[in-house]
Amino acid sequence: MSATSHDTELLINMEKAIHDIRLSITLGIGYALLIYDHILTFPEEVRFIWKAKKSPVVIMFLLNRYITPIVLAIDIYDKGGISTYMSHTFCLTWYFMEAMWYITSFGIVHALVAMRVMAIWGRPRWIVLLLSGLWLAYFCTSLGILFASLFTKAHTVHFEPLLKVCYLTIAPFLWGCWVPPLLLEIVLFGLSCVQAFQAGKFTARTPIIRVLFRDGALHFTVILACSVFNMITWIVAPPTLIALAK
Repeated sequence: MSATSHDTELLINMEKAIHDIRLSITLGIGYALLIYDHILTFPEEVRFIWKAKKSPVVIMFLLNRYITPIVLAIDIYDKGGISTYMSHTFCLTWYFMEAMWYITSFGIVHALVAMRVMAIWGRPRWIVLLLSGLWLAYFCTSLGILFASLFTKAHTVHFEPLLKVCYLTIAPFLWGCWVPPLLLEIVLFGLSCVQAFQAGKFTARTPIIRVLFRDGALHFTVILACSVFNMITWIVAPPTLIALAK
């Protein structure tokens, strides 16, 4: 009787896991939309980015724009349940490489946003030092949490033949990775709002400044929603839904 109950529970858990893996396929839909957006904006990219003077900002933008789709493609192969076999070496190597790229990618995005806020303020020394220090604190803190999570749960990484994915257990504190960047975004948005109020009528007569403030508000809203969703996913969702937090 006990064995039967155990088998029934196992089947129920497996059915739920398969459902969760299928739900994670929505990552593929998001990937298709990302590629579609790349195609739509490619002419503007050539005009404004490729022909621009090479600078750290341009290089960071291009790295983030072109490496991320490659990483996501491998991620879909890794977590989409479409592979018949993946070696333990591949699963473990990709486990570390994927995590390192994502935190680097997020670091690039937040660095670019911080530079935008510096530009809005006119790059006074105190703003440059403040935001540089906050960015460094955010990145080091997130990196520390990530490293602790990676090495704590590395032994759980394995290929699950039934689900056809590289399976792992998520560290219970991994959601903390999203807190430092969220706090940094709050500071950046707050500084943007302060400068917007100080600019007053000047902002209304200067379209480019108005666009910077508008885009900053939209960026903060989207980042806030995504960060909260990712934190909730990693706190309450099972490992089979890890692909949703991308």
